[in-house]
Amino acid sequence: IGDEPEAQYAQKFIGLSYLEKGDTQQGLAILEQLVQWFERKNFKWLMMRTLQSMSGAQYSIHQYSKGIDYGRQALALAESLDDKVGIFNTLSLLTEEFRYIANYYESLSCGAHSLALMESSFLNQTQISRHFNIIASVFISCGLPAAAIDCEKEALRHALTIGHRQMISLAYAQLG
Repeated sequence: IGDEPEAQYAQKFIGLSYLEKGDTQQGLAILEQLVQWFERKNFKWLMMRTLQSMSGAQYSIHQYSKGIDYGRQALALAESLDDKVGIFNTLSLLTEEFRYIANYYESLSCGAHSLALMESSFLNQTQISRHFNIIASVFISCGLPAAAIDCEKEALRHALTIGHRQMISLAYAQLG
């Protein structure tokens, strides 16, 4: 069936499949073993991506501290690799996780850091639109409706550029 790295890489998708079908504990168990293997083999990029998945999974089962810890580990790896997409995706994840637990200072900090990356050409319009939507949610949670409206208008503008119906609908719904 191939060599060990290929087999371990396939394990990542098995773990993600468990997460998708709602068997979070089984998915996390597979991904935790995989992170250890990636760390031993110094596969930093794969480790970072797996930690991102684990962060979201912990968040989904209300293990917020663990989720944030995995997110911070993923961010540190992405920064050490100078992986702009990895940095952006992890900051986006952390922005929402901190917003959900009402740590608005950290949420806005992550959001501001990620907004600085959005001027780069490595992101697609869907990522940008989704992120503006996340930032708008942070502003609403902070009691800043005017800033939220501005962000949601940007989310809509980017969604319209690519004709992403789901993001267009979400932006219109958020704008009222």
